[in-house]
Amino acid sequence: MQLDILGLWIGRSRVVSQPISGVYFSWDTDGLGYDQGVWQGPYDPDSGYMYLSDETYRVILKAKIAINNWDGRNDSLPAILDTATAGSGLRMQIVDNQDMTISVWVFPDTDISDVSRELIAAIKQGYLTVKAAGVWAGGIETPSVETPSEGSKFLVLIWITNLSVVLM
Repeated sequence: MQLDILGLWIGRSRVVSQPISGVYFSWDTDGLGYDQGVWQGPYDPDSGYMYLSDETYRVILKAKIAINNWDGRNDSLPAILDTATAGSGLRMQIVDNQDMTISVWVFPDTDISDVSRELIAAIKQGYLTVKAAGVWAGGIETPSVETPSEGSKFLVLIWITNLSVVLM
């Protein structure tokens, strides 16, 4: 309840804009085992998850606060994003494409299977998007990256051209 009130004050709701599917806990599905999938509550729809868990919501709120306090300089953004994603299992790297676009690359600290699918889905929906003034804003493309090969050491390359997200 306290996180929900804090989220309203910060300007980020716990309710996601699009249902997050494929994140409910399952014994027989790779990537959705214990500590990977979200437990389906008695009132959660079967078609998708609508509310962020406390753990993911904290990361989203920290990122929103950090991004809101960003001064717009490329060299100050990495430290802000590192602080915002601390403890989430993710690292972020910023690349200035020198054409009024930036790329934000997101990597796991250890292995992709250690990162919450719920957090990955929230990133795909643009909850960690940096909105720099004067930077081109495009559409969102999300190729399917469901279960990585064993030993995969980096999550997905998330290329953000302000609002454009491409997972590779």
